[in-house]
Amino acid sequence: GVTAASGAAAAAGVSLTDRRRGSALVFLTAQRCKGNPPPNWKAVADLGGAMAIYMPGGHEGDLALQLMSAGIPAETPCFVVASASRPDEQVVETTLGEMPMLPTLPAPALVLIGVSPAEPPVQASVKKTGKHAEDH
Repeated sequence: GVTAASGAAAAAGVSLTDRRRGSALVFLTAQRCKGNPPPNWKAVADLGGAMAIYMPGGHEGDLALQLMSAGIPAETPCFVVASASRPDEQVVETTLGEMPMLPTLPAPALVLIGVSPAEPPVQASVKKTGKHAEDH
């Protein structure tokens, strides 16, 4: 389900919602039931955000070519994550342009496109001000 993308992002050490890269996060599946049309890759590309693509089914190279044809730059960062959050987890960092040359990872796999490395946690500090600061 949707939580697989969170697990894959955690495994890859990336953020799915980095505002510096875009303001959208799109969840898609590369596999379709018979009769369902393929995703409108141009419309997805025009959103300009990150993508989590489920079930690439060994067709990561074709998927990358379709996304580049839709206008996503070849240098866009990507991660292919297999068996996210499991002991046999595998993570491959690449770019969209290099994805067609990658070996196919075993299922279950997920492709993260246009994601950014996660920022290290910021040390929080709390400054108490105002009327109730003396109460604490």
